[in-house]
Amino acid sequence: MKTLSAWERQTLTTLANVFYEVVPLKLRTYCHLTAEISKAVLQDFGISATVVPCQLLCAVADSNYVIGFVGSPSKDAKWDGHAICVAGDWFIDAAISHLHIQFGIDVPPVAFAPRFTLPTQVISRIDCGERRSLWWCHPVMSPVVV
Repeated sequence: MKTLSAWERQTLTTLANVFYEVVPLKLRTYCHLTAEISKAVLQDFGISATVVPCQLLCAVADSNYVIGFVGSPSKDAKWDGHAICVAGDWFIDAAISHLHIQFGIDVPPVAFAPRFTLPTQVISRIDCGERRSLWWCHPVMSPVVV
């Protein structure tokens, strides 16, 4: 996994900070599209990037929430998955608004952070306020039935 240079990290940070100044806010739940937009922008700056399917988990004090790959029947032809843009040892996710829209959880419009560099099921995690963390994981092969 390539370590991004300071300039590449700054480019990714700038992209995250201005994403919805350029992209219409109505696209904030279209994870694959926002990941493709991020990828295209980064590639225009010469930064290698790719779209990666994942599962987004939000752990709060009294509960856990999951977006993507939960085995839900498709509604309105929507994909039961989540996707992020990965560039080297960092990622950007401009569709975490799902957590606010579906569960009422306050989250920033865009998340970006370093990826775990060790082989693990977890891609990355960030703290998002007091007693709230977001976790990006590789998708499960089939939903867990309890």
